[in-house]
Amino acid sequence: EINSEGLKRSHSIAQPDQESILLSIPPLPASAVDLTAELLNQHLSVSSKWRFGSLESKQSLPLEIVPLGEIDSMSRSVFKVTGQLVSGKPMTLIVKLRNFSGSPTAQSGSRHEVIFYRDLADIAGVDSPEAYVAVYDDETNRMLVVLEYLEDGEVSTIDTNLDMNQIDRITTALAGMHAKWWNSPELAKLSQVRTFEQVMEGGAKRFASGAFSGHRFLEQ
Repeated sequence: EINSEGLKRSHSIAQPDQESILLSIPPLPASAVDLTAELLNQHLSVSSKWRFGSLESKQSLPLEIVPLGEIDSMSRSVFKVTGQLVSGKPMTLIVKLRNFSGSPTAQSGSRHEVIFYRDLADIAGVDSPEAYVAVYDDETNRMLVVLEYLEDGEVSTIDTNLDMNQIDRITTALAGMHAKWWNSPELAKLSQVRTFEQVMEGGAKRFASGAFSGHRFLEQ
């Protein structure tokens, strides 16, 4: 910039320190007990995708929290949360938390799930629920994912005996995603996404450890 005396001067932009960044992140719930309208409002109010106003936080209108998964360690902390907006309209959401009673690999899976909903869902090439919140804290290993509620949706996992219709829907969705990204140079920009080799190596280790049952998969 040129000042009144014709001399150049530069502006320095102060960068927030790490402590101020951490303080700006709303707290993450450790379990469903910590889920309140006030906490959800803190996260939803800073979401660029949330456009419905605040959830009513009166004690006379508590949230109804119903577990949906309870199939394995990753689905055990999936909840249907029903409440009321300040406008008076009912609102139902899907909330996913980190299940601390699960296997060590669940931590990695939870982090990847947050990355998907936060960074990739809009560009992945596969239909997915709108993600209003997707946050993971590496220090506490807590997570919070808040999704739109789909009336015809259901929670299933690799341990579920899927029927052929469900398998067809899953493979069709995955095929569309893989087709979009096949040999794409854009993949190099996604540093947090695992490579095919990393996924296969991780799967091989889990089969070798006995965590996965090959006989069970073949039977299904």
